[in-house]
Amino acid sequence: MHEITGLDPLVSILVAGIFVSIYTIMGGIDAVIWTDVLQTIMLVSGGVICLAVIVYELPGGFTQIIEVAMRDGKMAFADWKDGNVLPVSWGFSLSEKTALMMLFVGMTEWMQEYTSNQNVIQRYATAKSTHEARKAMFVSFSNVPIWAFYFFLGTALYVFFQVFPTPETGEMLNGVRKAEQVLPYFIVHYLPPGIGGLVIAAAAAAMSSLDSSINAISTVGVHDIYRRLWVKDRDDKHYLHTAWKLATAASVVMIVGAVILSQTETKTLQDAGVTLISLLMGGVTGLYMIGFLTKVGSARTAWVGIVITFTFSLGTIFNSKGVLPDWMSLPFDLYYTGFIGNIVMFATIFAVASLLTGKRKDLKNLTVWTQEGKSNN
Repeated sequence: MHEITGLDPLVSILVAGIFVSIYTIMGGIDAVIWTDVLQTIMLVSGGVICLAVIVYELPGGFTQIIEVAMRDGKMAFADWKDGNVLPVSWGFSLSEKTALMMLFVGMTEWMQEYTSNQNVIQRYATAKSTHEARKAMFVSFSNVPIWAFYFFLGTALYVFFQVFPTPETGEMLNGVRKAEQVLPYFIVHYLPPGIGGLVIAAAAAAMSSLDSSINAISTVGVHDIYRRLWVKDRDDKHYLHTAWKLATAASVVMIVGAVILSQTETKTLQDAGVTLISLLMGGVTGLYMIGFLTKVGSARTAWVGIVITFTFSLGTIFNSKGVLPDWMSLPFDLYYTGFIGNIVMFATIFAVASLLTGKRKDLKNLTVWTQEGKSNN
């Protein structure tokens, strides 16, 4: 919004954040789902229009995109440092980024997204049956080609501004400005007004992440914490009003977080996102795997795993800042915190649970080994 309208970044964040908060709080999960459907359609349509314009304007068309991208290493696994694309190896390493480890990190993130992220799980929960939820899961895999397409669109924009350079895009490509600014710049300066409006709507599809998070926080907060542990046996109207208040509080926190992030020096928002997810959600997939793949563990052992994993993640932050003494330095890149955190979580809970004994609980349909038709022995 800042790049397109010229509004101050702070004002842009406030306007967008308040708008999304209002329709999410008023419409609930129905508003989240249907706005996400419309935004996805606009997202794909807008991206296709941008790519079509780029191909049409380039002297060499689509072939030129491929040739320049291959020449400059844009189609390869690489690390981005100080505005330069640095090739990486395919070996196994925890001290530096490699193509193999990037794949592991990506797989971990996708596993986390579709097994333990409430933003996605809340959509499964609205399905009419398990069969319908499974269909929704398979349909959601369309995110993979859409994700890949937008990465390719970024490459196409790189090629376009190599052929038609401007001072502004030069700063975006060499790291002086944030790389995410290049698409809004292209929309404003190179698309006709009518088509530009459609693509601007597509760019606003990022709202789907915000509304999903607001609804997820309010739902989990009320159902799993407030109603379960604090205030029981009240009518639905009371819990609905509590959910509205919690959603409002979550919206304020997210808006403040967006303001802070906008002022933070980062290579790209993608890079910042990977790091934040690794630190704040490290171990969540490991916790899920304990529940799904094993018949051990309890609330106590889970809390032990959470504390150990959080301590580990906190240590990686201090390590990246050079705070830890040499003998406590951790021999891996901060990028791998989430990946390793899941292993730490799983191993900790499994080890502690194996040492403790307790009353066996009914695990019917809760693990892969106790589905209906299988023995619970």
